[in-house]
Amino acid sequence: MRINNHIPRPVLRRRGAKMTQNQFQRERAYQITLAIYRYLHVQGVLTAADLLAIDTIMLTKYRPCLGLLRAQNTAKTLDLVGF
Repeated sequence: MRINNHIPRPVLRRRGAKMTQNQFQRERAYQITLAIYRYLHVQGVLTAADLLAIDTIMLTKYRPCLGLLRAQNTAKTLDLVGF
């Protein structure tokens, strides 16, 4: 099974501002951590509620820039795909 472990590269925002090295490192750590937990969820080790709780904890810990945008839809996404 392939794990979605895409690690975002520093990206340009609309107004040309670049992601700082610190922001990139936080985003990368968050995405890698969540990829592991998503895999455990798919394998049936974690429930959707567990995954949502872990996501909330990791958002607080890493404060990712892009992850915060994705997190706004996490609960909706889990409901839509039947997790």
